[in-house]
Order: sequence, then structure tokens, then C-alpha cells
Amino acid sequence: MTASPYQMPIAIVGMACRFPNSDNLESYWDLLINGRSAIQEVPAERADLSLYYDSHSKIAGKTSSRLGAFINHRHWSDAGALLPDELRELADPTHLQFCDVVAEAIQNSGYDPFQLPDPKVAVYVGHDSPSTNFGDDALINYADELGQELQDLLRADVSNAYPAADIAQELKNRLFNRFARTGLATSAGRTSEIAGLTSRAFNLSGPSQGINSACAASLHSVGLAVRSLQSGDVSMAIAGGASIWQPDTATEFSKAGAHSATGSRPFDDGADGVICTEGYGAVILKPLNKAIADGNRIWGVISGVGAASDGRGKGIWAPQTTGQKLAIRRAYASPEKLASVQLVEAHATSTPLGDATELKALSEVFGEAFPSGKKIPVTSVKANIGHTLEAAGIAGLIKTVLSIQKTEIPEQINIQTPNSRLDWDESPLYIPTRRTPWPSPGNGHARVAGVNAFGFGGYNMHVAVEEYIGSPVTQIPVGVDVGSMQESLPNPSKKEIAVVGRGCLLPSAENMEQLLRDRNQNEGPNWPNEVAPGNLDHFQYDWRRHKIPPKQLEQEDPLHYFLLEAVDQALADSGLMESGIDLERVGTLVASEMGGDFTDQLQIGLRLPEISRELASILQSHGISAADGETICNEYQEKCLHRWPQVADSTGSFHHSSLASRIVRSLDLNGPMCVIDNASCSTSSLVESACELLWSGDCDVVICVAGWRHRGAESLASSTSEQRFSQPLLEGATALVLKRHADVVLGDQKVHHVITKSSLKDTSTSTMPPSLEGKFEVSPNSVFHSIMRYLKDVPVPTTKTL
Repeated sequence: MTASPYQMPIAIVGMACRFPNSDNLESYWDLLINGRSAIQEVPAERADLSLYYDSHSKIAGKTSSRLGAFINHRHWSDAGALLPDELRELADPTHLQFCDVVAEAIQNSGYDPFQLPDPKVAVYVGHDSPSTNFGDDALINYADELGQELQDLLRADVSNAYPAADIAQELKNRLFNRFARTGLATSAGRTSEIAGLTSRAFNLSGPSQGINSACAASLHSVGLAVRSLQSGDVSMAIAGGASIWQPDTATEFSKAGAHSATGSRPFDDGADGVICTEGYGAVILKPLNKAIADGNRIWGVISGVGAASDGRGKGIWAPQTTGQKLAIRRAYASPEKLASVQLVEAHATSTPLGDATELKALSEVFGEAFPSGKKIPVTSVKANIGHTLEAAGIAGLIKTVLSIQKTEIPEQINIQTPNSRLDWDESPLYIPTRRTPWPSPGNGHARVAGVNAFGFGGYNMHVAVEEYIGSPVTQIPVGVDVGSMQESLPNPSKKEIAVVGRGCLLPSAENMEQLLRDRNQNEGPNWPNEVAPGNLDHFQYDWRRHKIPPKQLEQEDPLHYFLLEAVDQALADSGLMESGIDLERVGTLVASEMGGDFTDQLQIGLRLPEISRELASILQSHGISAADGETICNEYQEKCLHRWPQVADSTGSFHHSSLASRIVRSLDLNGPMCVIDNASCSTSSLVESACELLWSGDCDVVICVAGWRHRGAESLASSTSEQRFSQPLLEGATALVLKRHADVVLGDQKVHHVITKSSLKDTSTSTMPPSLEGKFEVSPNSVFHSIMRYLKDVPVPTTKTL
């Protein structure tokens, strides 16, 4: 049987990590195999709990837990050798920490990080929030408005002659003195910079992407790296994740009632929530046959990846078995491969509903695949190190690979009574409550494990990883001709992708008809770079279209509905929903740079405890009594929350990954989804990734949408009415629906544009994000550039319907 290149096994040739109480692979394994926990009380240097802790759960801006787990932070080492001084000084500490871990992973693979034999190495990093610098920048951007709110409050109290202007100015000065940083810090803290900085640090020229799929992000990055290697685009890839503990995350989980005050106990009946922690992990990947030819040490072999989403579901915080089961099944090339699994490293965050849902999904999938009586251990590293958020998947993968290497399974700690929502007698799973030898299955078969990672909003990832036992032939499905894999790599001349649907929502054009009319009247050599700037204050999404409760629509980030409007238009243009498509095979990719009004204003709400502390000190210095000062601080907080209410949002808009889940939930889709943040190259990466989903067969249809909303203090201060497309005052969304051209029935479906692999590479700029050139300035509206060129009709070659 001829093999698809997308069945090609991928070798893990290097690994490195920095997890709580674990500075390297050796200390990580020591922590696990000896059944220790790294969870502790939050140290004073990481957060002032007197400001952020309240034992009552679900209070906006407060965490109900004093617990966390933390890495031993190091200063930047020689991994910065290739970074210009100004770039290194501006870079976020979280991103520098990740670069350090990558340097160790490359060294672990046997290479000099600064002299790789081929610089065309891909970098995929699962990451959301950088350090507190991002919130610091938001406070500085809004300092004038914060001061004005205070001044208005004090002047409104006519019974007291407060020096309102002086007090407001002092507050602004303190915010600047405490939080301001030099240089172009606002861009330096962006999510996209972590991948770009990594490429720059090691002089790499391959694709570079920041991935946001919530807590599935790092395992998602592994999946994207695997597909990139299988496509033949690169011969080596770096994949991983990075997260940092900060009060913001703990307060959001607490508000949802999902943060534990007592500890992390996956699978236990007493589990009552997550413990938010932090961590960094990276793996170096190569095609297995190349790793063998190059003489690399092979830690393990990735034999399959699966991605899915939950569809409509019951809410952004409620996991569903539907998407989880799809992701697991998609990772295995055959029923025989699925039946060979001997261990599952679960996502298992220690929430009662989440654990029970995952255990049910695993039991159903493996129960159908296993022979009667077969049981396998199920484990979760979150009992030892808590929930490392974006790095959770890579933490589970590295643990699993170490278990394969050591031929031993660590005990699952913190178990008193197994989760009673599962019938353990009937389930094919059991919990290993002591360290357990992992015997070889014999007969030349490999040890095989599955690793789960899920993200709130319905993200589901599964990776199948196995022991390397000698040659590529033994690692692929029975009957597949390994020699045909390289021969069947995508042929650029035949792998055509059709643009079958288009949509837009822009200040000057609320739909494609208006945009094309404007183009026909005004098109010049720079179109679409001359699309008029503006905002979408007038736009109101029709909540009845997808039966979205009006109150929820009011709370959510408006960008969600800019994107959804453009997607609705593109799908209507394609006619696919009416003609009938398999919703399980529709992928959703979003390009948007992290930030914008909603995120910045959310930071104001989250930082109000710190702002109030500064204000109280100022009021005291002006001789205002403690009682009056407390009253003023409370009224000021209420005034700020009234103007910037984002901290009270319960829809999940606080997380950048929710941009994709809003679309998927509205349309009830079950294909892969993610948010790509690659700075000004986001949409180039978006279209490339969408094409890869189609070439690989992971999807039959992919929705691509790019959008931006940012006209707050920072944007207004730097823009004028004369500035045009590339300036921040343009907001909106543009969307495409893509399909394999060979699947288009000519005459029944229109094709606006055809994308080939060669043309995509000719016009792509996704390899080099701006930070690689030592510049942190990024135009937010560059997210539209690449996608808008596909909004122009072009002659479509006639091809035979297949």
C-alpha cells in the first residue's frame, strides 16, 4: 500500500524542560518517579496576596487560592549570543527563558545551538500571556484616562475641596515610575515574539509561529511541527510551550470556580479544581528516517497526531467527549495501532467535571479498541506540578517519553478515592498508585502511549508516541510502503487550493459587494493597502442568527463578532452549508495579534488592587483620613469597572484562544482550530497552515479569518485621520473559505482564486517576523494584508473534476 507522507513517523531527537522544582530532564524525572509534589504557597516575590487573595470564590479580580508551583528562574545565559543587545534588553523574560530551554534541547540532540547544519528549522511555540510586562504596558497606555477618571470623581464631591488635578497627576506619575519601561516595550511583550525571538537567537530561517489554543497550545505546536516535517518543508523543527504564573490567570480560574484552594488531585473524588503553575518545555523533531541516517539519538517516535474541537457544546468551560474522542481516534492510523496503546497521559486538570468527561471519552475509545479484559494505566502530571497552562501538553509528552526510556511508570499521587463518576470495573483504565515497571509488549512491538491536551473553549489534541525499536519500517502501519513516503510528498503543481468563499467587515465596506464596488471605483497600484481607516462603532451583530443570548453578546469582546460576521458571509458565499458538508471535517484558523482594546481594558480591572494601593498612599500624603481614603478608593474602583467592565466577563473573552472557539461553537464545527499570532506575518502563516490542513487530509474545508480591534489610548495617541490602511485605526475582519481544488465540482461551485504550494511560498513572509530584524514595531492592521489579496477575483485555471 502506498503511504501518504503524512503517515511518516517523526523522531524526537532532543528534549529539555524547566518545570516547577525541575530545572532539567533529570530533576523532572526524579520528581515524578519519587512521587513528589512541587505545589506550594505563592511566594511574596511573585504576588502580594494581600491584594489578590480572597477566600471567597468567584470574586472578580481575586484568586481564591494561595497555591501555585514555580520554576527556578535563571538569568539569560549564552543562548543570547546571536541577539543584538537592544533586542535582548527589550525582550520579555518569559521569551528569553524559553530560548534558554530551546538551547538545552538542541544541545540534548547533539548539535551546537549556534551552528546547526541546516538553518531551515521550523519553530512552533504554544504561548499566550508573556510576563506581567504586558499588563504594565496597558496601565501606561491608559494612565491619562485613569487620571482623568480620578479627577472627575474627586471634583464631583463638592463637599470637599480635594486638589483633584494634583492627586490625579501624582497617580499618573506613580504608574509611570512603577510600570514604564524604555524602548518599544508594547510590541516586545506580544505573544508572537516568542517564536520570532527563538528563530533570531539561533539564526533559523524556517517557518516561525506562535500558537494559541489555550491549554492545548504546546501539544498543538507539536502537531503543527509534525505536519511541517511530513510535508517536506523543513527537515528539523522545534516545538514546545511556555507559560508563566501570574495573578491574572489565577483570578480568572477562580472567577470560573475552577481553581482549587487545597491542591491538585487528578482522578480523585475530592478533586476541586486546578492549581495554576508555570513551565517551559521543548522538543527537537526530525523525520525518523533522517534521524537514523544522521545518527541522532532517538528519544521516542511520534506516530500520529489528532486535533478536534467540541462544536457547540454546553459552554466555554464545559468539556465535551465528542471532540476528545475525535482527536484521539484521528491520531492513530489504524484500529490495530489504537489497540496497541499501553499508557495514557491524560490532560486531567483536577476539576470534577473535566476529569470525569475525559475518563469517559478515554474509556469509550479504548474500550471499543481493546480486547476484553485489557486495562492500561492512566496518569496526569498535574498532580506533581499543577497545571502549567500552555505548557501542559509538552509537560505530559516529555514525561511520557521519559517513562518509555526508563521503562517505568511513575505513581499517580494524591489519590484517596478514584473519581466515582466512572465505573472503574468496566473501564479499560486503572490508576497506578505506585511506581510500576513497564514491560516490553514483546514480539518486536514498541511501547506505545497516548498524550492528551485540552483547552477551554473546546480545543482537543492527542499525540501518539512510541518507543524506537530499530528502524522506520517497524514504526509505521502494517502494509504501508515506507519507501513511497518521500516519493508521495505534495507536488506543488497538483496540490491546488481553491478559495470558494469570501467575506469582510471593514469600516468602509460591510460586505464583499461594497468592498469590490469600492475597488472597481478606486483601485490603484496599492489596493488593498488604500482601504480607508475607521472603526466599527455602528456595527451590531444579529444575535438571532446563531441564537447567542444578547447579554452574552454585550459582555464579549466585539472582535468575536467582527470575525463571526466575516465568516458567516464567506460561508454563505461558498454555499457549502446549504449543500451539506461534514462539520467534523471543517477546520477553523484565526489570525490576530494578541492585544487590542478588550485585553488592555481587562488588564485595568485586574490591576485595580495595585492602582488602589498607590491611590491610598497618595491620599494619605494629602492628609485625607483613612476612612475617607477607603471610600474614595472604593468609589474609584467602581467608576473604573463601570467604564471598563471587562474583568466581569464570563464568556472567556479574556483569553485570546476564544476567538476561534466563538466561531466553532456558533457553527457547531468539530475540525481542528487554533489562533495564530505571528505579528505582521500572521495571515501569511494563517493561509499556509490552512493549506497544510487540506493537503494532509486533516480537513476537507478550512475557514480562515483575520481580524483586529484596537482603537484605545495607545492607538489614538499614535494615529491621525490622514493615516491609512497600515495604521491602527482600521479595525474589522476578512475571511476566506478554502477547499482542495480537486474536490470542487466545476459548474456547481464558484472558485475565486487558486492557491498553489509554489505560489504560496513565493509570496509568504511568515518565515521572518519583524522581531527577527531587530524591530519590535508592528502595525496591528498588517493582519489584513495577506488575506485581502485573495479577495480579488483572478482568472481560475480550468481543471478536470476529480
